[in-house]
Amino acid sequence: MIYIKLDLETKGLDKRFQQGVNFYNQGKHKEAAQSFKKSLKKNPQYLPTYINLTHVYLNLGQYHQLINTLQINYKKNKKERGVSTG
Repeated sequence: MIYIKLDLETKGLDKRFQQGVNFYNQGKHKEAAQSFKKSLKKNPQYLPTYINLTHVYLNLGQYHQLINTLQINYKKNKKERGVSTG
């Protein structure tokens, strides 16, 4: 959870990511999830957004969504490195 708070200090991030961090830190997890998902549409390669979104899903008890997010990120990273996803 500290990771999310550290990301707030990062400069140059899109507005949706920053909104997601703010919502998360206020305990507004549903709103945070929406912001992070919109941020991923704009910048699907930004790993901290995936990490933060998994934290949100964990807090919401949405384990299926958490697993899906991890799998999407894992497959995307393997594809970018040229490794077969099987």
